[in-house]
Amino acid sequence: MLRLYVVAYFLLLTLNSGVVRGDLVNADSATVLVQVDLVSEESGTGSGSFITSDGHILTNYHVIEDALEISIYWKDSNSFIKARVAWQRPDLDLAILKIERTPRATISFPKDFASIQKGNEVFAFGYPSTQFRNMQTLEEDFSGVEPTLTTGIISRFSDGSVPLIQHTAEIRPGSSGGPLTDKCGRIIGVNTLGIGDEKTDYFSVDARSFFEEILKKIGSSIKTQACEQIPAAQPVQEIKESGGLSEKTKIKVDSLDEPLPAQDMKESSPAVLLLLLAMTVAIILLVVFRGKQKAIQTLLPTTQVKAAEQSLKSQPLRLSGFSQDGFPISIKIPYDSSEMGNVIIGRDHRFCSHLIHSEGISKAHLRIFNNKSKIVIEDLNSTNGTYINDTKVSAFDPRPIKRGDQIKIGQIVLLASS
Repeated sequence: MLRLYVVAYFLLLTLNSGVVRGDLVNADSATVLVQVDLVSEESGTGSGSFITSDGHILTNYHVIEDALEISIYWKDSNSFIKARVAWQRPDLDLAILKIERTPRATISFPKDFASIQKGNEVFAFGYPSTQFRNMQTLEEDFSGVEPTLTTGIISRFSDGSVPLIQHTAEIRPGSSGGPLTDKCGRIIGVNTLGIGDEKTDYFSVDARSFFEEILKKIGSSIKTQACEQIPAAQPVQEIKESGGLSEKTKIKVDSLDEPLPAQDMKESSPAVLLLLLAMTVAIILLVVFRGKQKAIQTLLPTTQVKAAEQSLKSQPLRLSGFSQDGFPISIKIPYDSSEMGNVIIGRDHRFCSHLIHSEGISKAHLRIFNNKSKIVIEDLNSTNGTYINDTKVSAFDPRPIKRGDQIKIGQIVLLASS
């Protein structure tokens, strides 16, 4: 109850300040991480976005070029899903992937591209590789990974061999293939590259160059959306011909992000302030009440505590970490022996159920299994050994693991968590 009050309280503050961008939430949920195993036996990552509820994903061609296997991860998937190439245009650096899964969120295209003008605010979504290194440094759980978001404006339109949108929203390695959206979360481009000594010029493939083609390829499952929040700007050429903006036009352009008129604010502020005051008092009372409640609970029997502990024990373990090239690793280990199967980790698919391509890991490095209701790790006589919390595990000597343990195999460190 206290959490609900706190969330509602800050939601009201946010709404009152006018900074909520709910239209971007859908684009965030529709952005995916693309992992590829390449012919060169290396792996790489990129980004993409769901453009249909049938599981079509738009990305860059260079992300999946020379791929032997492609897997997709997004916020609601909890695991990587195999994907195949459904369409590709190398000359435009575009590809469409397909998975047999229905995503919760898909991204829409503009119903009318005329509103996409120089100077418009844009948003770049993606999974940059630096994000995974940051999560590892901060000891975050990989299960919480989500797309990053950068903002900028459209600088110009390039009409070279590949129609591009130049903008100032930062694109980092790993973000290639992610969506560039407008203020309403509609995709207007596909993030492609950064140019310059410090890569300060960013480019996305202009959606106007390929929208009609993929509409014919995929059909009516692609969604378009109007956006009344972004009225079409006066074209630059018209401004030049007219000798500048009229006073009326200036007011219209400047009013895009202006606050509510003073009269409206005066009418709405008292009600909002009274509600915020009431909720503040309620939160204080709830904090005091919960403090007393915790004091009483210390005198109660420990039955509920034991039940909670038992429930926690029944939850699966997850081994999370990152490979040497920054790619996320996530392995789910069920507690139920009937569901567990034979979990073997190594770098050779002929011997393993879970592959990790990294220096220092043997073809079949270790086995994880359920032994008398305990999850245990058994080193399979690996070359570089297996370590639990910096203690080396003897070969073929099963050792139990629990939440919070760190398992080191080769140069990779995996954290055991829920």
